[in-house]
Parts: sequence; C-alpha cells; structure tokens
Amino acid sequence: MNRIKMLREKKGLTQSELGKILHVKDSAISKYESEKIPLTAETLRVLSKIFNVSIDYILGMDSERHPQPEKSTFDELSPEAKKKATEYIEMLKRLDQVDAHDDILDFKRNA
Repeated sequence: MNRIKMLREKKGLTQSELGKILHVKDSAISKYESEKIPLTAETLRVLSKIFNVSIDYILGMDSERHPQPEKSTFDELSPEAKKKATEYIEMLKRLDQVDAHDDILDFKRNA
C-alpha cells in the first residue's frame, strides 16, 4: 500500500479532503497514491507536516516515521530577540557557575 494512502486513511481523510488541503483535485491525490504522477518538493513538504512524518518515510526510503521536530519558541523569535535570549542564557550560565563555586567554598569551609 502506498504510504500516502495509508497515512491519509490513518488520519481519517478522504482523497477530497486531502486534495482541498493541498489545493489539488481528488484525481491528483488518486494519482499520487497510485504513483502515476510524481510529488513535487513542496507537496512532499506539506504532506510531511500534515502527517508529521519525514519526507523519506513518505517516499518509502525509511521504514520509521521520524516525526518532524517541533519548532521551539526560540526558533520563532526575531533575530534581535534571539540575540537577547542568548545573552540572557549566557548570564544564567555564569550565575550557575558562581553558585556552584560558592557551594564548593561553603563545603570546604564546613568540612
């Protein structure tokens, strides 16, 4: 069974519903599933997101689904906000190091 058909059915979508999502006719979905027409890179990318699997899985090149990694909040920040967040994280790391150093000194004093 074609992976697109299997994934579509598992998600409970009809060919028509998947066609609407991809902005193609039902007949195109049928042709994708029967491998009569090739999938474009953009169609593969969208299918990968819809079904949360890797493109390699859709193409049958991988037997494991490999869900797409979720975008982190950091990925959604503007470049300026990413810079500020990185600076803040570096400051927190330095504070952790100071705290760890203080803990070591306290341990040595109390030993």
